[in-house]
Amino acid sequence: MNAVCFDIESTNLYADTATIIGYGLLHLNGKFQCAFVKENPEEGEKQLIEQCVRQLSKHECIVTFNGSGFDFPMLISRALKHGIDLSPISDISYIDLWLVIKDNLLLTRNSLDNAAKFFGIEKKTELSGKDVPNLYVKAMQGDKKALRKIRQHLKDDLQATLQLYLRLKPIIGPSYVFPIF
Repeated sequence: MNAVCFDIESTNLYADTATIIGYGLLHLNGKFQCAFVKENPEEGEKQLIEQCVRQLSKHECIVTFNGSGFDFPMLISRALKHGIDLSPISDISYIDLWLVIKDNLLLTRNSLDNAAKFFGIEKKTELSGKDVPNLYVKAMQGDKKALRKIRQHLKDDLQATLQLYLRLKPIIGPSYVFPIF
């Protein structure tokens, strides 16, 4: 299967007040790709989403962590706001590892960090998604170190998602494969 792990970063959790500032893809072979809005967030976001849709359309299946609760609703909402054609991803399926964990494991928290810790998957950064908006403000003011931190956080989350996918793959049945919309 032609699958890829996917994650987005945004300025907050709600599409009516957020801007998507970056996305990342981690291929099953370990190849990492990412893109960020580096100036003029409103115009840059539209171009970023168009690029993201083109990249996602190259895959049969997208693996996410909480993609059903955040990544895809945010992507779809913001794309529709900008009038972006989503038909290139209409036939693509996705797997949300958060749902797999919630339904099959008995953890104190079903977060990516907690699941990674449970399976002994090392994460290199201590950042959470809540840190991204403040770092992004710094990055827009020219702080290259802040943008590197966001990029590393994105890569780290995607690497954990890939490792979780490989670990959980034996219990991922057809009931966990959904259409994006």
